[in-house]
Amino acid sequence: MSTCGQQSSCMISTLDNPLLNGLALGLTFHEDGGVSPQSGLYPCCQAAGGAWDENLYAYRSCKLGTRLKRVQGLVQQFRRQWPKATRSPQQVSPQVGGQILQELAAVFRHDQAPATLTMQTTRAQASGSASPSVLWSKALASVWRFGVETRVINLQNVDPKNLAAFTAESGGQAAWFVEQVEKLWDPATAETFEYIVQRAYNAEAFLWVDLRLDGDCRQLNDAAADFSVKASISRKIAKLRQQHPLDCISRDCLSRLQSLSGGSLLLQKGDAQNA
Repeated sequence: MSTCGQQSSCMISTLDNPLLNGLALGLTFHEDGGVSPQSGLYPCCQAAGGAWDENLYAYRSCKLGTRLKRVQGLVQQFRRQWPKATRSPQQVSPQVGGQILQELAAVFRHDQAPATLTMQTTRAQASGSASPSVLWSKALASVWRFGVETRVINLQNVDPKNLAAFTAESGGQAAWFVEQVEKLWDPATAETFEYIVQRAYNAEAFLWVDLRLDGDCRQLNDAAADFSVKASISRKIAKLRQQHPLDCISRDCLSRLQSLSGGSLLLQKGDAQNA
């Protein structure tokens, strides 16, 4: 069986070129959440993922169907996680899209460390007003443009089932994206995060982490002289929340992150005492 994607005229054979801009190049996204390939860009199979070759007397196939199925799954997961999102993963500016493609290409070529951590300071938001991170755009490009098995998890919406699916063994190269990593001062959250890092480390997976730092946390004013148990607990929690996220994880977890990050941790803002 030959591969239609080997033909130079087929879009699937050039998707991994980061100089071709467009995270979803060659795809059409529909309002109902459906995704379909643009047939004009796949002359060898008319976007069917395969075609009969009379000359070779064989069925030529490519990975179009597999990639398309994975993109559809990612889109459905995004819509479940962020039903009120005003922007879809593919809707980024050409400049941002180009930067994402260059970053992913460098990582998948092993020219850049396999793990990237970015951190942003957030402000108090009304319930349900949080927005999805750019990791969804990177995940889309990872699975569609580079054909890498891609998984995304939101640390604030984890249950045993989706955690098991996210950390399950992969059949090959895999890219893991961990969104909304915050409240690591909570032991349960820190434990889940450390488990994910350990599994990623053992699986040699590519790893992207979106760290969030609460910019509105304030320690209670001791001058109020409130010595109640409730006030004492609140002060302890406020003190924990003021710590840098990486100060809330174990040394073993930090060591794995540093190893995956090539010995340094990429942070947009702030700096951890442990790092």
